[in-house]
Amino acid sequence: MASEQWLLNDTSVASNAYFTAVGSSYKLRNVSAGTYTRRTTSPTPYEGAGYYASGLNNDSLGRFYTSGSVQLTGGTYYTDAYFYLTGYPSVDVLAFVVTGDDTNVLYTWAQIDTDGSFSISSYDAVNGPSNWTSSSNSILPTSAWFRIAYKTNASGVAEVKLYKGTGINGTTADATLTKDFTAQYPFSAFGAWEYQAFAVDNTGGSPAILYADNIKFDNTAYPTRGTAYTADASSTITATGTATMSNARVVAGSATITATGTSAANNARVLDGSSTVTATGTSTATVTSLSSITGSSTITGTGTATAASTQKLNATATITSSGTATATVTSPSLKTADATSTVTATGTVTFVVIPPVTIDGRSTIVADGSATVAKSMQLNGTANVTATAQAGMTHGFYIFRPPTREIAPLSLDPYAEIVGYYQGKTLVKRDGVWKVVQNKRKDWLDECEYVFLGGRENRVTGTQKSELEAQGYTVETSYA
Repeated sequence: MASEQWLLNDTSVASNAYFTAVGSSYKLRNVSAGTYTRRTTSPTPYEGAGYYASGLNNDSLGRFYTSGSVQLTGGTYYTDAYFYLTGYPSVDVLAFVVTGDDTNVLYTWAQIDTDGSFSISSYDAVNGPSNWTSSSNSILPTSAWFRIAYKTNASGVAEVKLYKGTGINGTTADATLTKDFTAQYPFSAFGAWEYQAFAVDNTGGSPAILYADNIKFDNTAYPTRGTAYTADASSTITATGTATMSNARVVAGSATITATGTSAANNARVLDGSSTVTATGTSTATVTSLSSITGSSTITGTGTATAASTQKLNATATITSSGTATATVTSPSLKTADATSTVTATGTVTFVVIPPVTIDGRSTIVADGSATVAKSMQLNGTANVTATAQAGMTHGFYIFRPPTREIAPLSLDPYAEIVGYYQGKTLVKRDGVWKVVQNKRKDWLDECEYVFLGGRENRVTGTQKSELEAQGYTVETSYA
């Protein structure tokens, strides 16, 4: 058995040069007349530093060679790679693979069709172009990475499999096509292609572009894919003992990342759906910067662990720490716990939401035992901050005092000392206009959007605070 892999992270590959391989069993060569340059954005690479676009003007991204730099010829081989399609081509041919026999004018390929299907096709001098088998229309995704695994035998392309969505690294294909060219004349009469080309674009300038990343190649069986880059659906990444586990991309669906013992569980990107990151014992469960916990996702740390999120809690997301753990939602600014999100700390833990933070909807902050709860911004809706037993809790809120005017009592005594005093005015917003008024009837005030009564302290929300400050008024922050 011989296998190879190309991560396609080279900065560039010159004409007739080879892409960097992981091992030394096979080679992938740039056989075009120009230099290919790595792409790093739009889209984001599926893994690593970059990816490459398919070859243009009937060029391939590369051709496969032996370890001795001899072009690979007819035989049974298995290839597996990630692809990204910007759109469907307007004309043929945009192909994942092409086998070619220039001497006998025999070609087979797996192509992307204009209707979003993929097919196995061929050309020979007797029958001309032929489309032998096709998938359903629109099955190929656009603007998303997917995976194609294909098998070639001595006569040409024999099988093509599509994996996409949450099953991109799975073992069950979304569609499979087969064609036996060993029984198809005139291929059966020759039966040995002269080269195998990877990712070929001969569409004549179609706006569709095919990108490729992380190619695996084997001469015995289909290469396997693990969860090194993406944990999808019900996939699981587990580290035990003193191991360290990390996932650098996306945990989607009901995927789980788990670390036990003294290991560390870390996800550097996004938890979606009902995903979970769990660390037990003395481990640390962390979702690092620029990450979101969405849906019913959960981060849990137990024992002496730490559970932390540096971005948002959305929907019914939960961060929980128990024992001597710390539960924290930290800066950068404007983290929001929305809807029914909950942050809970129990035992001797400390729970802190670092400003500026807003807890909206029915969100809850709870600290039990001798824990401390600090909340330094506004609570909106039915949100709660709760501390029980010996826990301490602080809550910041906003106070607005409307304008006043100085008046003096009327006196007929010319020698009387006139002593003035301040009378509060009422500030209202009516029909979108701010006004300072006095002695208005209740039914008139009831028709105003905002009413801040004079001569008293008015507790205001964060939204009202922003509007008042925009009008030049001063709003105080108080703590209780």
